[in-house]
Amino acid sequence: MYLSSSCMLMRSHAVTAQQILQLMLIGQAMARPFAAPPGIPADRKAALIAAFERTTKDPDFLAEAEKLNFEVNPVSADKLDALLAEAYATPKDVIAKAAKAMSD
Repeated sequence: MYLSSSCMLMRSHAVTAQQILQLMLIGQAMARPFAAPPGIPADRKAALIAAFERTTKDPDFLAEAEKLNFEVNPVSADKLDALLAEAYATPKDVIAKAAKAMSD
């Protein structure tokens, strides 16, 4: 559904498929990231990132996730930062068209 709506938008507007799909996929890559307040001290941010990374590699955690049929596909903090920077740099017209494509 998203792809067909996106294709229709691309035909009627000067927006590339890559721009729309890339914006849609940013949200998919991030799933439900944890956030901290703005201005968090660097040492606390580093501690939270390290704790999250250790958790996602912990054998007990992974075994429990598997028992519950939870998918564990962590994305690194650096990758999330890059995805967010890319999302915030997306032109407003592309965001509007992607939002319309996702709502159709």
